[in-house]
Amino acid sequence: MVDSIQRTFNKYQKKYPLYNKNALVDKMVEDGTITVDTAKKIKAGASLFVIDNRAEMSSLLNENHDINITEIIGFKQNNNNKDIKVKANFNKQIEPTFQGNQADCWLLSDINALNRTDWGKNLIRNAIVPDTDGSGGVTIKFPGSLLPQKNFHITPQDIQDAKQSGHYSSGDDDMVAFELATEKVIKALVKTGKAKRVDEFDHIIGYQSYLSGAVLDEKSNIQLSIASLLGAKQNVHVDIGLSEILNTNDKNKLLKKLSQNKDDYSITVTFNHLFDAFDMREKDDPVHGNHSYALKEIVYGKYVTVIDPYHSDQEIRLSWDKFMYDVESLYINSKDDTARKSLENALPQDYYEKRQEDLDNLYNDKAKRQREQAEIKQRNEQERIRLETNSILDDVGWDLLSIKNEFSYTNIQNLMNKINKDTVLPVLKAKPDLILTLDDYKSGWGNGDAKKALMTPIIDSLAEKAADKNINPKLINEFKTKCFKELDATFYTDEKIIQAEVEKMINLINSI
Repeated sequence: MVDSIQRTFNKYQKKYPLYNKNALVDKMVEDGTITVDTAKKIKAGASLFVIDNRAEMSSLLNENHDINITEIIGFKQNNNNKDIKVKANFNKQIEPTFQGNQADCWLLSDINALNRTDWGKNLIRNAIVPDTDGSGGVTIKFPGSLLPQKNFHITPQDIQDAKQSGHYSSGDDDMVAFELATEKVIKALVKTGKAKRVDEFDHIIGYQSYLSGAVLDEKSNIQLSIASLLGAKQNVHVDIGLSEILNTNDKNKLLKKLSQNKDDYSITVTFNHLFDAFDMREKDDPVHGNHSYALKEIVYGKYVTVIDPYHSDQEIRLSWDKFMYDVESLYINSKDDTARKSLENALPQDYYEKRQEDLDNLYNDKAKRQREQAEIKQRNEQERIRLETNSILDDVGWDLLSIKNEFSYTNIQNLMNKINKDTVLPVLKAKPDLILTLDDYKSGWGNGDAKKALMTPIIDSLAEKAADKNINPKLINEFKTKCFKELDATFYTDEKIIQAEVEKMINLINSI
């Protein structure tokens, strides 16, 4: 069986996790996996699903199989003014899925791991409520939502858009519905300030994704758990960093317990990311770091079996030695509180102390990096403002004020148009009588519009700066009204009124 472009693309995502979409497409062309023509269509926005199913699409349209793919970018084709619709199939079960462009391996693997247990399947089944009108929509119930809202409706159009985008998983509509509902939860949590979006993967996947995950407590590294959303309990999730369990006997004790009580837990696993960072992995290594897998089976002392969300229809068997050498963290969902307590009893007594120390170090390192990045950003912004201000205060430009002709007016106008909310205060500090100078430059009958054009950038920029300082909008509006009333005067503009209003606004801004 020849892999579809979608599946092949997913394989390349797994192989090259740091590539963005266009880089992956270029690599596929380089390897001869797809043609240059197909690459152009993908980069232009064509759905991988559509490209893979051209024959089926043409059949649906009652047209020949040489359908013009550019006409159905986004999975739409004009046929008697009707859009093609592929009805979603929700059977309340999780079937083989293939991760899309989203960095949501954590979510897919968590659901795949839950799907291995009877209690997990029951949570999944209870969460999926297809619309009874046959429209193709579905409601996902999250009893454990941290929001007042517990149910999230996914419309047929949501499903349609998700399928055509290539960002979400393919293969099982129930899984896509979980992705869409979880995305709604994370967006709402971030909007209400209850969580912080994980955005490290935005530059890799090429767009802003809420499905990269959400941090509920950054200092304690508490992540949003799909099991918590489904089970209405926030205390079933245990994040175990095996690097804190330095004793091999303790690791064995924990893994033995998990293998003997496999129906009590659903487990996802991550592998050592440093092996990838320092290029220590073999090229044919079936797993890699910075990626989550569902742990399907532990045969203690012999092997483990994991499921990659990019191809959940395939199992990856790792030898016991390989697993013990490479495993970094386990994310364990417990069937109930009894199972959780039993799990914690299997951990060494000083585990949580070591874990907290490690989390504190990670948090402090991250906070330090954020402070350094903020300082660099501030310095760069100050330098940008300085350069812009110097450009506006160019001595040659101001000398032009003494030459009253259209050529000099154009140059002065260009200088004034460079003024913005960041540069207006430095410029007015260097040229406090700028309004009076501009008034004198364009004084006389018939120069009202020309004078207004020169002064408007100053007035608008001061108003924007005042808005940034949260100054009362009523005061800002009064400032602009008084200034423009003078500039729009039919016979005479009193520049001193404008100058006075500008000085008052500068003082108000500087007082905040």
